[in-house]
Parts: sequence; structure tokens; C-alpha cells
Amino acid sequence: MRWSDSRALRCIVLVCLIVFTIIITGKKSSSPSDNIIALRSLNNPLERVNAVQTPTLTFNPSFLPLLDGYFLAVLRKTVNHWAGPHSLYLSLAREEVSYDESTKMFLPTMKQKGKAEDCQNTGTGPEDGRLFYTVEGAPLLQMTGPPKGKTKMCHIMWIVDVRTIFNLTNLVLTKAPIVYDKLTPLLRGEVAHGKSDKNWSPFLPSQDYGLMFHVDISSPRYFKVYDDKSVRVHYVPDEEIPCPRRFIPKTLSIHQTTGALSLTLCRRGECVPNRDNTVLFAIVQSLKRNGAYRKYTPYVVTWYNHGNLSYRSISPPLTWPIEELVGKQWVYTHSITWKRYHVKNPTHGYLDDHLVIGGGWSDRTAHYVDVEADSLMKNHKTC
Repeated sequence: MRWSDSRALRCIVLVCLIVFTIIITGKKSSSPSDNIIALRSLNNPLERVNAVQTPTLTFNPSFLPLLDGYFLAVLRKTVNHWAGPHSLYLSLAREEVSYDESTKMFLPTMKQKGKAEDCQNTGTGPEDGRLFYTVEGAPLLQMTGPPKGKTKMCHIMWIVDVRTIFNLTNLVLTKAPIVYDKLTPLLRGEVAHGKSDKNWSPFLPSQDYGLMFHVDISSPRYFKVYDDKSVRVHYVPDEEIPCPRRFIPKTLSIHQTTGALSLTLCRRGECVPNRDNTVLFAIVQSLKRNGAYRKYTPYVVTWYNHGNLSYRSISPPLTWPIEELVGKQWVYTHSITWKRYHVKNPTHGYLDDHLVIGGGWSDRTAHYVDVEADSLMKNHKTC
């Protein structure tokens, strides 16, 4: 072999070694942790709401932080059949201690008055309660229940200001007026496409937008509540394929899960919130059915907090630590809130603020984790 051929061979070998090193390095840098976000609770070792003495056989927990370590909790009472007489358990509690038995109450059963042939096996409600603050600071409880009068709808959304149920004078600092002084139906201002209004997620960009709900993920719809308490479509994005659908398998259905919160993408005190560094975020879920078994996979979605409120990013799948313990029981996510009461704007926080994420498994048990907001913003894919 000539010297020139030997040099060429050595160059080829060197190039192959470099390429091999790049491939190996790339594989090492692409850690499995980049493909998921593992939820690990900061202060709740059992990840179960029952660890703080919640009532047994409840699920779908939602929380609302108050002053002095207090919070409100609403949970759905388990029934033997999903079409049975559902009820919601509402209580005032002290953080990680116990529920105040003197405040324990069940919201009254809402009987179905629609046409029996149209609403068979739909339950009586109320169900799927969600607690949330408006940007102005009003504490509201949203729930699903049957309509009050005769209608073709089997379920509609109801809303009430929690200050009309509990005396929160010393636990909430707000001058927001009480708009919903009794359990108020949110009536559709246009013809509904289905028989049930369910899984509406509070969506609160700013005071300029008013009270809104995010109603559909796969074909995005935003509903706005008007002064007459009617609800109408506010804006429908013109994306041909909505961002979450581009990253979640098409064989799986997607639905909204938690209400949206506002997040400034820096640590508290390190920047001033503006339209460029502040986003809306919520958790959505994909759903895979296999007979009676359901597989829920949660993702964090962010939106721009201005203009058309378009999608900004989506996270890798989230995993609950409790999934390792419950086997084949399905695990789901229901609510998210800031762990501490933020006086200036209770819907807004920073990367180093803590969140409480509520969920459960198999419609029988409630659980939660508390995490730093920054942990939910890792490895997002840009829309």
C-alpha cells in the first residue's frame, strides 16, 4: 500500500471515529428524562389528599389558597354508578393538618328536569367542581349539573361566588364585587352542538378579556361570559392543526383538564412581567380507552397571554409518582392552583412559586402533588 493510500485510510478511520463519538454523545445527552416530566411532590410524601384527612371515597379534587395557610377544597363524592345522585363536598381546611369539620358541607343534589328520553343515565349532579380566582380576585366555584328548566341539554355549567357560602372576610383580600351571589346557570347564547356542557376550564388572560372558559383542545374554542350571564364563542383560532394535536398521537382523544394560570418566566424579583415574558399555562390530557380501562396522559400547554391567545408550546408527558403504586387503575389530573395566596393577582405567579396539582385514580381516590412551576416548563416543544 502506498503512503498516500495509507494516509487516506487513516483519514477515513478518523472521520468514522468522530461520527461515532458524535452519535454516542448525542444519545447520552438525549436522556430519558428529556422525554417526560416526572411529578415529584416537594412536601407531600404520600401524594394523596387522604394523607391530610379528607373524606374517604372522594375524587376530582380542586383547591383554592387563602391567607394564613388556609385553603378551600371541593371534591366529588363517589357513587356506585356514574349515573347516580352525585354530590360535591366543600370544606375549609388548614394546610397539611386536617379539614375543619364545622365547615364540612355537601352541595345540594340537582335533579334532572330535562326530557327523560334525551337524558337517560346522565346523573343528577352536581359534579366536577373547580375552584378558581378571577384576575380581579373573586373566588368562584364552577360545577356541572342538570339545567333548571326543561331543555334538550342534559348538563350545563353553574357558577357561584364562594363568599356567599363561607365567610372569607379575613382569608381573602379583594375588592372584587360579588357577581354570582347564588348558584347561577351559564346559559348558552347560541345553539349547543351536544347535550352536555362538561370540562370547561377557566381561562383568564387579563381583566380586558373578562371571564372566559377554554372548551375544546382538538378544535379550540373559547367561551366568554357576558354581563347577562350568557356564554358565547369568543374566538376560534385559525390553525389548521392545533398545536397539541401535532404532538399527541392522532389515535388519542384530547380534552382540557385544569384551569389556566398566568406565569412570568423568571424567578420572583428577577424581572418585571410584560407581554413577552408572561404566558398562560394549563394541563391537558390525552385519553386512550381499552375496554373499561382508561389511560390518561397529561401535558402542560402554554399560550401567549395577548392578542389571539394562540398556542405557544407543549411539554413532554407528565407522570404521577402514584402511578407506580396503583397498577392498572387509571390516573388522571383535574386541577392546578398556586399553593400560596398571591394578593396582587391570585392567578399569577413566577417560576419559583409552588403549585398544587390535584388528581385521582379510578374515580375513587383523590391525590395531589406540590411542585415548583419551573419543573413544568422543561423541554417544551414550540408551536
